[in-house]
Amino acid sequence: MKYDFHAHYAFAEQHGITQAEAIDFLTGVQAHPPRQWQSLAAVTDDGARLQLLAQALAAAYKERARMGQQKGKAGGLGHWIMSGRAHTYFAAQKETYLSPLGLVPPAPDLALLPDYSFAFHVTFTLAGAYLSRDDTDFYILDNPVKKEWVFKLPYIAPSQWKGALRAAIRQNHDWPNEHPDLLRLFGESRDDEGHAGRLHFYPTFFDRIGLEVINPHDRETGAGRQPIYFESVPADAAGTFTLLYVPFDRIGEEDEPKTRAQVAADLELVATGIQAMMTTYGFGAKTSSGFGVANDALNDGCLRLSGLEAPDPTAPDDVSQPAPGLPRYLSAPGQLHPDFCAADGSFRYRSDSELKHMKKGDRQLYDKARNWWERAGKALTAQAEQQPEPSPVAELHRPAIAERTFANWKELHDQAAALAKLLRGDEG
Repeated sequence: MKYDFHAHYAFAEQHGITQAEAIDFLTGVQAHPPRQWQSLAAVTDDGARLQLLAQALAAAYKERARMGQQKGKAGGLGHWIMSGRAHTYFAAQKETYLSPLGLVPPAPDLALLPDYSFAFHVTFTLAGAYLSRDDTDFYILDNPVKKEWVFKLPYIAPSQWKGALRAAIRQNHDWPNEHPDLLRLFGESRDDEGHAGRLHFYPTFFDRIGLEVINPHDRETGAGRQPIYFESVPADAAGTFTLLYVPFDRIGEEDEPKTRAQVAADLELVATGIQAMMTTYGFGAKTSSGFGVANDALNDGCLRLSGLEAPDPTAPDDVSQPAPGLPRYLSAPGQLHPDFCAADGSFRYRSDSELKHMKKGDRQLYDKARNWWERAGKALTAQAEQQPEPSPVAELHRPAIAERTFANWKELHDQAAALAKLLRGDEG
């Protein structure tokens, strides 16, 4: 099908000037298609336009299609990227397709997974550009960044995250490929008797793209050769990293302490590996040159662990106090204070005798509570009574979830270590 698309809009069938104008139209340099090739206007999607641009590789205008031919003024793909049109396109793809279809990975729901499953979910920004290699057959640059196959967003595939984290843990501990902890976490070849690992990775999508240029120099003359262009995801672009751990092969229930100790060790190992991958070893291509590392400041960092009910150290000690700004006649939003409740949960009306003996302040508070009840409280109570009772079976199997937040990579490591300590039951 993709070859039919190229054949329908064939550059080779157009003369030189029309080809040059087509390149400018496809990359947004000019708003209208060539006069001699008006049918090109039917291609409205920028991703499809870039596919057609690749045909310029076999034309006389290859460099025009890449970066333009006027010094100091970007054209071709360079203009599409630097003008902001690429960002607009990727952001629209994400908002129009990925988000409505539920393809942007959320924080994993641990409720239906085995006890001691855990998940990391965090939004990070790049400290330097990220490079990778796409598997497309035909593109105007030799080094395109990897893009999602359908929606064309630059992204990091789950398999790329898996390889980067495995390499970071190996380097951190100087382990061989066959180390049992690596096999447990990442699995092994599944051709015959191999098995999947406990770690499950999610894709990371970006909505920005950039260009990196390498200009090799001749060793003898020192003169620069033909520049080599690399598509990249630029520094400060934001992405979301999501990782799920499921101990599906956990040790039997009869040896619970050993299971908890093993998961605790895995939790610390994975957290340390993530920190090392993001800040030291990097991910993607050319990491030894400083590409593919993340900034330390994070957004919405969350670590969740099922099967362990642990108090949040950041929560206030006294949770019985009403929320700030809550009227004194309410104990919680939409709930009357016990002083104003009858046995059945409705408002307790006072007799004339009781009202006469009330102090002025108490009477005013009573009147406010009564007015609230008659205005809104009755309806809220009736609505609550209509809600179905939760299933006892569902309640029985709903695991306790311990949740921790973090704002940088060190906090991620520290929060994981604290939960691991609770898993092991360490004292002090």
